[in-house]
Amino acid sequence: MSHWTRRNLLTAPFAARLALAAAEAGSRIKLALNTGTSPRLLQLARQLGVEWADMGQRPAGLIPPPGSPPREGTTVTSWTVAQLQAIRSQVEAAGLKIAIMPLHAFPNAILSNKERDRDIDAVRQSIRAAGQAGIPVLEYNWYLLRASAGYYEVPGRGGSGLRAFDYERIRKEPPVAELAGLTRQEIFARLAYFLKAVVPVAQEAGVRLALHPNDPPVASFRGIPQAIRTAEDLRQVTRIVDSPANGITLDTGVMRETGADVIALIREFGKRDRINHVHFRNVRMHQPFDRYTESFIDDGEVDMKAAMQAFVETGYSQAMVPDHSPRLDNDSEDHIAGLSYAIGYMRALLRR
Repeated sequence: MSHWTRRNLLTAPFAARLALAAAEAGSRIKLALNTGTSPRLLQLARQLGVEWADMGQRPAGLIPPPGSPPREGTTVTSWTVAQLQAIRSQVEAAGLKIAIMPLHAFPNAILSNKERDRDIDAVRQSIRAAGQAGIPVLEYNWYLLRASAGYYEVPGRGGSGLRAFDYERIRKEPPVAELAGLTRQEIFARLAYFLKAVVPVAQEAGVRLALHPNDPPVASFRGIPQAIRTAEDLRQVTRIVDSPANGITLDTGVMRETGADVIALIREFGKRDRINHVHFRNVRMHQPFDRYTESFIDDGEVDMKAAMQAFVETGYSQAMVPDHSPRLDNDSEDHIAGLSYAIGYMRALLRR
């Protein structure tokens, strides 16, 4: 007992309380997997010890298909409570709970055409339905054309496949004629109109909105500004309507792709309670915004242990999913092996 000094005895209870508080904060994070309603992926989540489902099921394959601009005049149909309750029942029957769902498309709002308000009304109705069905968070994007044509595969450790991006591969792509001349300021103005219309409804419904930044975070693609790409852009978004219902998806990969200090941003947005979803992944950035490689979760530039600690210490309590898993030999198209590895790594971090 000689190692128990008076100082040890006085500080041990406090240290124990700190450890307990950290454990309780970590337990509030909703570790989730992108399952959609796939029985196979829902079962995998339960086998991995995951209790929460992200209803945005990822497309198959390492490289996503090239994006396309929103279609003018597309008819948008709002969700009903019955539809969402049916999805919730399917997920709960598999032993999980819904943590987050991607909001349906609203192309006319992004294009700001004569059907804009009809799309926004559909979004309002869907937010109300989500609140009644117990869906806590809805994620959405705000870009007219994703620069996904710049992705390609590079070899990773042991012959695995990693997704990389290089803006030089797409720099000379021709402009989209019908969107020529659109400015970043105009895109932000359209977003502000949208948020001022839908965030009050989300507040009333008890639903949080999470805007994912443009990924890849290049300045422009085919003449179209990628307006939501930097930390300052995300700050500006959260200032449009100052409410926890108007939050962001903090993608640790995207933020590092821009050259930002990821840990500092977690603390900044976390202390303001403006992080409503997390994509927990790692990258190696070669040139800010324009050139990077998406790495294994344990093999990039972001200190993922410090990142998880920052989420815990700022009280983050929404969904956190692994994202952009590398391709492993003998794996499935939906990268079950890679996702399983990432989930195990994340579970370990939450228990440290």
